[in-house]
Amino acid sequence: MSGPQPWPGPQGNAAGHQGAPPPPPVGPPSPAGPLPPAGPPNGGQPKGTGKIIAWTVAGTVLVGAIVVGAVIAANTLWGTPAAPAPVAVSSSQEQAVPEAAAPEAAHAAPPSATPAPSSVPTPDTSGYSNADKAYCKWQGKVIFVGASDSFRAAICEINGQTTYLGLDKKTGLATVLPAYRSSDSATAHKDNYAYNLNSSAFEITQNNKVIAEEKMLSWWTPSAPEMQLPGDLGLSQPISYPSCNGSGVIILGTFFDPATNVAAIDRALKNNPGSMYLRTDLSCGNFRGPSLDNSNGNSIYAVVKAIPGSKSDVCEAMKQYDAAGEWLENGVDAAKNIQCS
Repeated sequence: MSGPQPWPGPQGNAAGHQGAPPPPPVGPPSPAGPLPPAGPPNGGQPKGTGKIIAWTVAGTVLVGAIVVGAVIAANTLWGTPAAPAPVAVSSSQEQAVPEAAAPEAAHAAPPSATPAPSSVPTPDTSGYSNADKAYCKWQGKVIFVGASDSFRAAICEINGQTTYLGLDKKTGLATVLPAYRSSDSATAHKDNYAYNLNSSAFEITQNNKVIAEEKMLSWWTPSAPEMQLPGDLGLSQPISYPSCNGSGVIILGTFFDPATNVAAIDRALKNNPGSMYLRTDLSCGNFRGPSLDNSNGNSIYAVVKAIPGSKSDVCEAMKQYDAAGEWLENGVDAAKNIQCS
């Protein structure tokens, strides 16, 4: 396996979401009031109209039966197929939002039938864009993304809460905090630290004193071209953003040299049919992002293969391929990967 592991080494930093101040409560929307019952209009019918209506209905039913019989006979003679019944689609099928794994359940053995992401990109019905999957980790909608020389932050709406997903590109430390935003800026707090970003600068303060400030090099909204397929290398097989649903993958190779990434990843994909490639900082929280000591600060790409089934199935594949294994999930310690007995 080439390159660094997509999880921390001896000096690795786990996801920095412990100790974050709780998000302000968001009250549920008020339910709509009940509709008035659709009862009959007030007042009775004039006397004698009941019999007239009864004879009229009977005549209508008789004529209808004759017409239906004629249609059935015609369909039988000429083979005209009956129209299919319409299929009802529930509103829950239009946008199914996956839940993030709870921190205390990190790397627990999954159920015996764990769903696995498809190794070939398929049409997505979640309502998430590629930018949502990459920067918001399949948890919500991206509002904007800012990147300076050392830091990157995605501002996302997750479960109705504005959320800061930060990355220190030099140490690999990931930070997830509740945030407050305007149309072109955002602020997040953790203890006595504050993370402030706008289209011009990225600033970190401690006790209201600036301890780091860098010029903002990139500022992307969802409509920016860079947000359509984040991290893609232009190969015949596009980059993947597998769902962070607890399914298992094995790591067939990691790559972080910009001069050779394209050729090496393309070769690894062709040598391993059914595999896919991803960028660790644009995938689930179980992967470690780039750092100076792990990848010389360069983005880390990984070629992975989805393994459907239970932990024993993943462990068997790990043994067969002599590869490490990961559960695709958020809110976990990125230093841990699947351990087989």
